[in-house]
Amino acid sequence: VTLVYKDGFGCDSALTKTSLIKISIKPTVVISNTPASLNACSAPFTATFNGSSSVSNSTTGSTTLTYNWNLNGTNSALVNPPPVTFPTTGSFPVSLTCTDNNNCSNSQTVTVTVLTPSVKALVPTKACYNQSFNVKDTSACSSTQWNFGDGSSVQTVFPPNTISHSYSTSGIFTITATTFLGSCTSTKTFTISVEKVVANYTATPPFSCNSPQVVTYNNTSTGAATYSWSFSGGGAGSTLANPTHTFTQGSLNPYTIFQPLPLQATLIATSPNGCVNSITKT
Repeated sequence: VTLVYKDGFGCDSALTKTSLIKISIKPTVVISNTPASLNACSAPFTATFNGSSSVSNSTTGSTTLTYNWNLNGTNSALVNPPPVTFPTTGSFPVSLTCTDNNNCSNSQTVTVTVLTPSVKALVPTKACYNQSFNVKDTSACSSTQWNFGDGSSVQTVFPPNTISHSYSTSGIFTITATTFLGSCTSTKTFTISVEKVVANYTATPPFSCNSPQVVTYNNTSTGAATYSWSFSGGGAGSTLANPTHTFTQGSLNPYTIFQPLPLQATLIATSPNGCVNSITKT
């Protein structure tokens, strides 16, 4: 650096000094942490941070650094501060500022991410054979895979969403839901009972030449708990399992000749949980 001085008579003088201004390179800041991954899948999560790999790049005097940590709202001047616990889910910055002997500073920031995906869904405990039912998925995640336990393809949904499914066989099935959020997953199982009701019956006699004629019905339904019968030609129905019904055609004169009259009976069978099947025979 050179300083030149001139007076009012044009006389001048110069002074030169070397190494008057010293240029220092900022420190290299390195944050080491344990565990190596700062992505956690459950809270609380505890991590340890270390600044000992940071380097002073000063070319003048001491190479000692001072440390200033910001650890989720708390500060520390230690090169290796105490472990830090993150009690809730979320993203949390952790920063270290290093300052050298020339008061030059540099910083580095790492982010701790705590994610806890969870399965939240309304899944029925009962369903009917070959009838669709809905699952309302409100899971706290980016996506959910649903396995309905019947060999069908896994369904992927993006909550909040509603999906439908039906079972082609009856029985007890385990439904498995797996949620995904970042690198974290969570699994929950549900049990569903699928009912199959089949309505069927036989009638005795199957044919008659008499009027009136009493017909006895033998109920051969499966999976049913309640029954509802209705008969052609009017008259009261029945809720009995095996009813009888009297059919009358026209005149009660025993010498009257009638055309054949088909007699129909309809049976509606209902399972304990409301699954319905019906059959009509002539």
